[in-house]
Amino acid sequence: MNLALNKPSTASSSSNATDRAPFNANDGDMGTRWGANQNGNDYWQVDLGAKYNLTKVNIYWEASYAQSYSIQVSDTGADGSWQTVYTNPANASTANVIPLTGAAGRFVRMQADGNGPAGYGVSMYEFEVYGTPYAGK
Repeated sequence: MNLALNKPSTASSSSNATDRAPFNANDGDMGTRWGANQNGNDYWQVDLGAKYNLTKVNIYWEASYAQSYSIQVSDTGADGSWQTVYTNPANASTANVIPLTGAAGRFVRMQADGNGPAGYGVSMYEFEVYGTPYAGK
């Protein structure tokens, strides 16, 4: 079950507040998308509502995929609380399946490092998160 589906999501920017809003990247519809401005180093994040042991993240990019990015997790979503659990320094694909081991958190973030391949802001059709209920303290 996709833990991110229809959960509250935010982003550092949106190139269009309606057509490319953050919630478009976790609405379960591959016909909608989130798109960032051309700032570079943009992020998109989701609040899962509870802490989970995370096992996998799937990202389905539009043609303006992040060429370099990290997946980060946090228990609080506050600045300075993010832990990087995966880094892709040379992405060249519009579909990424990312297995995670030992990652846990309530908030999951994609942190881009620069713009997409044509210089436009990065853009995602869907961001999916999978895992199991957190059993730790």
